Amino acid sequence: MRIFKNKICKRVVSLLSIVAIFFCMDWGVGQLIQPISYATYFNHDLEMIEKSDYDSMVVFVGASRVYRTFVPKIFEEAWNVDCVLNAGSSSQPICGTYYELKDLVERVHPQKVYIGVTVDQLTENPAENLQGRLIVYDRLNLKNRFLMGLKCFNFEEREYFLNAYRYKDRLTKKKIKKHLKKVKKLKAANYKDNPKKNEYYADKGFVYNKDSFKTGTMKITEGADFSDELIIKENLTYLDKCVDLCKKNNIEVHLVSGVTTVMRMYVSAGYQKSVDFYTEYAKKKGIRYYNLNFLKDREKNLPDEMMHDYNHLNGEGANITSEIFAEIVKKEEAGEDISSYFYKDLDDFKKDVKRIVAVNADIQEDKDKENVLHLQLTSLQNDDVKPRYRVSVRYSKGENYQVLSDWNESKKAEVKVAKKSGYTIRVEAGAENKELGTACRYYKFK
Repeated sequence: MRIFKNKICKRVVSLLSIVAIFFCMDWGVGQLIQPISYATYFNHDLEMIEKSDYDSMVVFVGASRVYRTFVPKIFEEAWNVDCVLNAGSSSQPICGTYYELKDLVERVHPQKVYIGVTVDQLTENPAENLQGRLIVYDRLNLKNRFLMGLKCFNFEEREYFLNAYRYKDRLTKKKIKKHLKKVKKLKAANYKDNPKKNEYYADKGFVYNKDSFKTGTMKITEGADFSDELIIKENLTYLDKCVDLCKKNNIEVHLVSGVTTVMRMYVSAGYQKSVDFYTEYAKKKGIRYYNLNFLKDREKNLPDEMMHDYNHLNGEGANITSEIFAEIVKKEEAGEDISSYFYKDLDDFKKDVKRIVAVNADIQEDKDKENVLHLQLTSLQNDDVKPRYRVSVRYSKGENYQVLSDWNESKKAEVKVAKKSGYTIRVEAGAENKELGTACRYYKFK
């Protein structure tokens, strides 16, 4: 019997050894082909933080509106904290937030945590976003990778844990050589990204972007819906686990919504319902919820010029928001009333929106009439505003726009252009009240 048991033990040890060798080899392959990403910079920063063993530590964690909103160095200076880490990542699902947070609690022991929440965070199915989960997976230590892999990925997806499979298109001599050259350059630069780039990794998880919009030119995108019925139970369970994890470890925890565009606030059905939900949720948990989209003077301080796309701040906007939020929290902790910093709700916020928020045009060419275009117009504005539309064309750069359809309230327009291509259509939305700002979009026909 003992001989039989010894044979089994030897076979198990041999099997485990083979598995260990296999994964070590795959790890080695990863060093040769895994592309440099924001996770590369983040993991390096995290290693440095672990070695530093700071006395005071604050963490922001969540999806892309976290890593594009909160600037660590601003909070470190304002709050007199040794280290602030922005652990946001692109399309981070709430299950990913939990394992990211679990990893950080075990590795850097923060005293305070801000969990980023959004309109669609609890209603979106994490299974539909493999890349968002993999980004988090790449940031975890071995134990938490195993746990997240077990709980947040289905069997078919686990092949992506193997570098040799996930990056198989990079397994060429030329690409490996190029990658190793980039890694050498990155190490020589001490993992500092190039600030001359349009977008770069700037500060312990924060990503700075230089793009901007002229106010009123934001494209109308599909909004996010919210209602209690749409909440996925598993998502809510993971939010509970995030909060409970912090409380269990005596970590002060709060919820925060990073800044999105005014357009997205208008177009998202149930936006106020989501705010009400998180407000009530935080109240039940005995924590705070801060919705930075309701910051007073939002239109003055954070217009479309401070956005880099339909849903995220640019670097300048992030600096402004971080400075305001740092001041708010500091005053609140000093016992001051901070209610004057925020609008009460969406209706209260809309009272200060003195413009047409955005306009879109669905443009179709007439199949029967030469050079005739049909436009279906859409705009976002307050309920008491009746929008009017104007359509113009410019045939070459430098020329003035020629009006094709003058101001009127019709959402449909039929216009005739002089040629088939090589022109730009300008669509404007305004109101009879000339004091209200107009919205404008441009459509090029090459």
